[in-house]
Amino acid sequence: MADQQPWTDLKDRTEEIQELVMQVCELSSQSNKSPELLYREYNWGLTGNPVLCSALLKMRSSGELYNHQQILSERGSYSADTSGDNGVQEEIDDNISYRRKPESITTKDITWFIQNGETEDIKLKAKEYREKALLDLFMEHIKQTGETYFPQLQQLLEAEWKFRIHANDED
Repeated sequence: MADQQPWTDLKDRTEEIQELVMQVCELSSQSNKSPELLYREYNWGLTGNPVLCSALLKMRSSGELYNHQQILSERGSYSADTSGDNGVQEEIDDNISYRRKPESITTKDITWFIQNGETEDIKLKAKEYREKALLDLFMEHIKQTGETYFPQLQQLLEAEWKFRIHANDED
């Protein structure tokens, strides 16, 4: 627990999480409680932003509330000992748990392939894949939140616009 940063107050969270907590509170059987009280009772302050956000989305759609421990148990929490023995905590059944060491894998970011691909075809496919992934994320973002602003896509569109404007200026 020492490696976790607790967010003691709901107001310390992102606006998206605050909004999701309010929505979950309104849709739950405990709608008479304030979002801040629900946040504290269910110990959501101990849960990291990405994990809590996905859990709140699930709670919003199912109408069920989960506390911090239930959220982590559904995800298969990652745990790190101070001795340096990192791994993923997995439970075989209710009474037995073991630690599986993560595999050592070297990965390359899609940007690496765009910049360093062996052939122009690989660079082009990597760029197309990245753009498709961003558009897919944008569509998922719109479905989940209803908001049409997606920062990564905005940056991509701005860069493309600037590139085209500068290319036309040179002609």
